[in-house]
Amino acid sequence: SDVAHAVEYLHHDSPVQVVHCDIKPGNILLDEDMTGHVTDLGIASLTGTISSDSLSSTLALNGSTGYIAP
Repeated sequence: SDVAHAVEYLHHDSPVQVVHCDIKPGNILLDEDMTGHVTDLGIASLTGTISSDSLSSTLALNGSTGYIAP
């Protein structure tokens, strides 16, 4: 539930929307109270409003093998 709340915040409630792109067990740290914390935003994508004038598309896979969405 801690990780789900963190991801929900990144996607919907943070001032800049963030897509983590690499959620996996190694990127979740537990504190002494066993509260999960999402870490390693190294390949995260920032999203926002994109005008159609600057819209382009690229094909890239971001994430760790075995954890990338199909």
